Amino acid sequence: MLSAYSLPETLEAGGQTLAVRSRGDWRVVIDAMIALGDPELKESERAYAALNIFYAEDPGTFKDPEAAFRAMSEFMDAGSQEAENAPKRPKLIDWETDGALVVSGVNKVLGQEIRALPYMHWWTFMAAYMGIGEGALSTVVGIRDKLARGRKLDKTEKDFRRDNPQYFQMDRKALKAGRDMLLELWGEEPSE
Repeated sequence: MLSAYSLPETLEAGGQTLAVRSRGDWRVVIDAMIALGDPELKESERAYAALNIFYAEDPGTFKDPEAAFRAMSEFMDAGSQEAENAPKRPKLIDWETDGALVVSGVNKVLGQEIRALPYMHWWTFMAAYMGIGEGALSTVVGIRDKLARGRKLDKTEKDFRRDNPQYFQMDRKALKAGRDMLLELWGEEPSE
């Protein structure tokens, strides 16, 4: 179990200590997340690519690749211990599409340009991300949430959606494939 009061740079998985590439820098984690959602790769290729990006070691050397994947997932969740039976929520953030909005919000929270920093641990990045208040990102996420729940948009939201279609064209097939892959790794049956 990961502690919320540390910034881990290695993870225990399947009896091995595995180093997180670049000491867990936020850019590495986002690249791994993007690989997990790459619709051009097969499911097994996405998992391997994400592990290869995330860990400093070659995934072919892992004693237990599934444990390494679970450890990576927990790290990506910034060590949060969400209940296994928690309801599944719709994907509201696309790290690739929303990159500029996310970086802008994190920059505002931290008061500096994070892309200019040589290093920032993922958990530090996520703490700042969780502190993003009102702005373009919260508008996009709020509209996506309403759409996912089948709720009506008000006139301002409809206008924003019409004027910014690039934020509302998430690839449904890629989203389902990523969810199914995680469910299978956790021993659950993917839904049809």
